[in-house]
Amino acid sequence: MIEKVKTIFSTILHLAARVSVLEHENRGLYQVIELQKKKGRQGVRLNLAGEANKGLINCYSPGKVVKAREYQEEKERLRIVEEEAKLERKIQRAANALRNKQEKAKRAADREAKAVQKQLAGEVELAAKRAPKKQPVSTALKAKKAALVVSTKRKVPSKARRPAKVVAQ
Repeated sequence: MIEKVKTIFSTILHLAARVSVLEHENRGLYQVIELQKKKGRQGVRLNLAGEANKGLINCYSPGKVVKAREYQEEKERLRIVEEEAKLERKIQRAANALRNKQEKAKRAADREAKAVQKQLAGEVELAAKRAPKKQPVSTALKAKKAALVVSTKRKVPSKARRPAKVVAQ
């Protein structure tokens, strides 16, 4: 039993050492990759005319000076055009955001109006169900009701109601 524990312990130590070595190698490889990325980023330095410097001394003739000025002016014009395009995109985004906000508010108002209309329709329908329904009255029932209203007693004039006086003869 003790021998098995010792072998397990030694195996664990061996594996831990191996993992440590592999992690160290990985860190070194990642550092090499980062260095290569940084080297790849370095570009060729341009002179004032936009041409690559080939390790030569910069000597400018009058023609090169004119060319450098034109290059710088073109570069500035492109920068201004790009800034204007950025500003235009920013304005367009703001306009789109405002339009979307208005459309969203309109859709919300439409939904609310439909909900109110639906609620009113439901209330009208409920009121119609609760209201007593009038059933058609037949002419026979109307006639019976009219007959009840007319009294069967005939009115007799007040003079006729007095008993007649008997005259003695």
